[in-house]
Amino acid sequence: MKRSLILLTGGTKTKKTLHHQLLQLLGDDLSIRSYAADEGLPSNLKADIILYSSEALKDELSYIKNIDAEKVIIGKRTVHHDYLDKLLSIPEGSSVLVVNDEYNVTMELIQSLYQLGISHVRFLPFKKNETYQEKIDAAVSPGEIELVPSYIPLILDIGVRLFDMTTILKIADYCNLPENAALHISERYIRSMIELQQKLMAAQKQTKAIYQHLENVVNTVDDGILAMNKKRKLRFLMKSLKLCFM
Repeated sequence: MKRSLILLTGGTKTKKTLHHQLLQLLGDDLSIRSYAADEGLPSNLKADIILYSSEALKDELSYIKNIDAEKVIIGKRTVHHDYLDKLLSIPEGSSVLVVNDEYNVTMELIQSLYQLGISHVRFLPFKKNETYQEKIDAAVSPGEIELVPSYIPLILDIGVRLFDMTTILKIADYCNLPENAALHISERYIRSMIELQQKLMAAQKQTKAIYQHLENVVNTVDDGILAMNKKRKLRFLMKSLKLCFM
């Protein structure tokens, strides 16, 4: 008989995303049920494992007394890998507002972004009811873009944060899943990373092809050519049949 796990999240979108992730990685070995606090919780929460989506949610639901579990785990979360290319596309040196409804979660997200190597921009934490004096070039949010100030020119939804691999393996270890099951879980997780790398490589290849086509076009023109963006910043210059990007 499969061991049971109950996932508790704050909102419906988070519940759907994390439930899907757990099913993909652990669905063959565990019976998984998921509930969102904003939808209301059942009267009886009994399972081998109760998995909270965050420390803040556990504190929020501390009043609930009908939880019956052998093991309680607070999940650690990381940036959804499908959206890393969005983050990498933000121009270098930009000031980027990181928006979440909980300040401590915002700070965790910023730390995760830097740890993932997204260091070509400067991240600033969002605070409710605060006016930002400095220029903000863009904003990113894990599914809560409705909180982003309307005057920010570029807004990116980077999706609900996923459980990291340490959380998944902690569940597998507690359930004493066979070694081959843990191996399959790791392979599935790594496969998603490989798919992202392939996606980025394809985008890079397309960019090179576009550059080559543009170079071929402008090199057929005898006159000098320059191009500027909307901010009147020079983007490339073609002189003496040589194309230079600025």
